[in-house]
Amino acid sequence: MQTKLDEAKAELLTRAARVAENSPGGVRHPTGGEQGESPDQGVLLSYLQRYYLHTAAEDLADRDPVDVYGAALSHYRLAEIRPQGTANVRVHTPTVEENGWTCSHSVVEVVTDDMPFLVDSVTNELSRQGRGIHVVIHPQIAVRRDLTGKLIEVLPTAKRPRDPKDLPHDALIESWIHVEIDRETDRPDLKQITSDLLRVLSDVREAVEDWEKMREAALR
Repeated sequence: MQTKLDEAKAELLTRAARVAENSPGGVRHPTGGEQGESPDQGVLLSYLQRYYLHTAAEDLADRDPVDVYGAALSHYRLAEIRPQGTANVRVHTPTVEENGWTCSHSVVEVVTDDMPFLVDSVTNELSRQGRGIHVVIHPQIAVRRDLTGKLIEVLPTAKRPRDPKDLPHDALIESWIHVEIDRETDRPDLKQITSDLLRVLSDVREAVEDWEKMREAALR
């Protein structure tokens, strides 16, 4: 049963999907189309619903649809190129002038293969640095990429992203992590956070791969 907050969230995402209609030409939207094409509202709304699926309605309640769409589009752009076995990380303080959307906090964005311990590792590192954490958005996104890591499409996986029957053979499940931290405008500081998180994500990948190798050896 939907609450009033859930209904308000659904309406906000619908309004956010319409923001793309007024975007400047040359922008590639997360709809599977080519750059500059008019966005498909149905596909775009499906992407926003997947992106914000587990986000509490109260975390979005006071936000402008432009900023809700802007955050999801920003993450999509970060994901456009990701070679196999790597992580993309961006830490920035978005402004309307530079980015077309804004946030009252600085934003950490991560795109990587879905693995255990990712969110805990990212948030623990940010806490270790004394960064206040305000919002965490963590969708699991099914995608298709070419051999160079270029994003071909975000798949409309509804509510079961891990069910192989829902996915083509070349699909990947990725973790897209959006964390809002205390506002920071010092660019060297933002670069240092990025560097530290890349190191942490590399450590997580090594630990997971070593664990899988040990498990396979034990099974043999």
